[in-house]
Amino acid sequence: VMDSQKDEEEEEEEEDNDEEGEEDEEDKEDTKSDSVDADTDQDKAKSDEELALEKQQEAIEKQRLRTSVMGGLLRMKGFVWLPQAHDLKGVISQAGNMIRTDFESRWNVLERKAYENTDEKAKAALRTDWQDPWGDRRQELVFIGQKLKHTEIQGILDNCLLTDDEFAMGVDAWKALMGCVFLDNGDETAYG
Repeated sequence: VMDSQKDEEEEEEEEDNDEEGEEDEEDKEDTKSDSVDADTDQDKAKSDEELALEKQQEAIEKQRLRTSVMGGLLRMKGFVWLPQAHDLKGVISQAGNMIRTDFESRWNVLERKAYENTDEKAKAALRTDWQDPWGDRRQELVFIGQKLKHTEIQGILDNCLLTDDEFAMGVDAWKALMGCVFLDNGDETAYG
């Protein structure tokens, strides 16, 4: 009987030792796993920091390039008259690196109310900035920023204008040379 009790006690001790050993192994594995997770988290954080730093450096370089050409341009807005969209008023706006151009309306020179059945005061308001023969068609841009390089900006814009010879060719030649913008769901006659 005593031998069997001893055997049982020894077995229980061995089981306890085995369980403790298993717990120790589990603790070691958890510690290893925690260590690996911590290393992975540190590596990830480091690589995230490195990526953020790289993006910041790229942004700084792009900003440096932009400011070297025109100065610290923050915003630009206004109207544009394009030869390939002769009858449409182009509205352009820029803020930061986002730019938007819309052609949602016609120039006032094409509106009947600029000529017919309108009192003189309203006609005068519609005819602000009017120059024959083109009416109110024009380029009118406002640049907002810090330390803008006026001469450089003016040169860039002047290079976008038609030459005197191109301008003298007229609307049909402009459309033939540069194409035509149709923004009325395929109706090519909508804006002539």
